[in-house]
Amino acid sequence: MGLSLRGTTSGAVDINAPAVAGDNTITLPGNNGAANQFYKNSGTAGIVTHSSMVEDSSGRIGIGTDNPDTKLHVEGATAGGAGVEYFDALQLENTQTANVGATRLKFKTNRDGTAGETSISHIPYNASGTAYLRLQSYQYQFYNQAGSSEYLRIDSSGRLLVGTSTARSVAGGQSLLQVESTSSTGRLSVVQNRNDASAGPIISVGKSRGTALGSNTVVQSGDILGTIAFAGADGTDLETVAANIEAYVDGTPGANDMPGRLVFNTTADGASSPTERMRISANGTATFNNTLSANGGIEVVTTIDPALYVRKNGTGGNIIQGRNAGGAEVFKVQQNGDTYNANNVFTALSDIKLKENIVDAKSQWYDIKVLRPVNYNFKAETGQETHTQLGLIAQEVELVSPGLVSESPDRDEDGNDLGTTTKSVNYSVLYMKAVKALQEAMERIETLETQNTSLEARLSALEG
Repeated sequence: MGLSLRGTTSGAVDINAPAVAGDNTITLPGNNGAANQFYKNSGTAGIVTHSSMVEDSSGRIGIGTDNPDTKLHVEGATAGGAGVEYFDALQLENTQTANVGATRLKFKTNRDGTAGETSISHIPYNASGTAYLRLQSYQYQFYNQAGSSEYLRIDSSGRLLVGTSTARSVAGGQSLLQVESTSSTGRLSVVQNRNDASAGPIISVGKSRGTALGSNTVVQSGDILGTIAFAGADGTDLETVAANIEAYVDGTPGANDMPGRLVFNTTADGASSPTERMRISANGTATFNNTLSANGGIEVVTTIDPALYVRKNGTGGNIIQGRNAGGAEVFKVQQNGDTYNANNVFTALSDIKLKENIVDAKSQWYDIKVLRPVNYNFKAETGQETHTQLGLIAQEVELVSPGLVSESPDRDEDGNDLGTTTKSVNYSVLYMKAVKALQEAMERIETLETQNTSLEARLSALEG
């Protein structure tokens, strides 16, 4: 027996007797003639609607499926053409138009009496008129398809953790982005696909002196703009830095003017922190093992002899000097400036095919004759070796042969011009002048020898 309540064509309530034993059905016809049926079936032990919404005996709701796996299970498919076809499974909509009208998906938990809340919000626009998605509060965890391994986490401090669920300190601090792996996949890649030569992928690191997000407060000379640090586990932690590369402001910044230098540091065996080994200054000069600005293209400052050392590729070497690996020594420069090479050969480009306007050199007799070789020693405050040496005075040479003298500006440790210069003598050209003068002397000697032979013959004839 059943009870039937029917109304107008706009709607009705129809309670029917079960068509099958154990079934109870409630039918709500609409004004479009379609029936929305709610029934309890003893076989499925659930409540099913005409629109395929199911609530099973465990309180799980399925939409588009009769077998929900979670509290809410939405299932469907979108057939279509090429490309990605989206199945719109869930829509959250805020119809507010007077204000921002944001939409938020909120997650709340309560553990040990302490409530926690996280949310994902869609903001239609910000101050610049751009829509964005915002993650807030506690933490977010992302798992692989099987749900057994966590792939990514945004923790309560806003740190993005990839391949790990626990942030840790590396090289002296914790990072906002941490990637950790037990395989060769522990790497970061940036790839750009572009059919021109305009630019490649860029990793940008920047700093301002401001204290607020988005600040553009100008930096100052000596500020560190960024560091790449390399750390190794020492059995306890990953705090010890083996090497790092630092970028500094290397001068006074201005509008679209940011002078910079790179500093390369390594940690010596037994040390706990890196020491500067090389820097490339704003003017393009390179300095090795020194904290001062370089005054030339490459500057090497060291307490080790030789300061500059070259050996040929291969095995063997100079056992006496303790270098018997990696090839024999062929060139070196000592701290005091002494230069050595294996064959005592110094060469220069001299092929006739490279030269033009070739004429005999003029006489060098006078230039060499008037030069004054002197003995001297450097002043102690110059930092040079103070032993007695043989050489010339640049100012005196300049009076005789200005082309042999060059000068360079004196600079302070920051590379600033002091307004004075230091003169140098080009001894390699002086040697060639000496060769010419020697040839002239030889010609004179040969002439004198010829004249002397002729005179001796005449004297001999007179005596006879």
